[in-house]
Amino acid sequence: MKASYFSEQFASGLPYDRYLLTGTGEQQRRWSQVYDAAQLTDAQKQLVGGFVRGMKILIFSGIWCGDCVEQCPLIQRIAQANTRKIELRFIERPKEAELAPELRINGGAVQVSLDDKATPSSPGVEPERPASGESVRALDILLDGVEARVRSRGRAGDQR
Repeated sequence: MKASYFSEQFASGLPYDRYLLTGTGEQQRRWSQVYDAAQLTDAQKQLVGGFVRGMKILIFSGIWCGDCVEQCPLIQRIAQANTRKIELRFIERPKEAELAPELRINGGAVQVSLDDKATPSSPGVEPERPASGESVRALDILLDGVEARVRSRGRAGDQR
């Protein structure tokens, strides 16, 4: 897949709050429940706040998807910790056939990390120029830590 495809998708993507409004009341409640339970530690906030290069994160998600409800609100929490450097956009996940094999997964959101020029730094994407993977690795570590903390409070998408 070419980087220009992701630039176009990012430009048409929705910020988290607007994406959340595309769901039903129950879907919005579940996403909000996970978001409310997810908190970054001071060390995690400091790590994200220290990012010096801009990063755009494009999420192919399904507002209806149980795995997405457990992942996407956590990514939003991380992105909010440095809004000067991290831009997050959501696209309703296309049909399976429309995603390149490198981006297909069995469930959950597909995250494509882009640098400040919207150049992908994710596997399976042909970048038009190299992008730094440092922030991408830091986000992966943060996401793992936040997921673990949310799970320790109970399954993220559980009904109230």
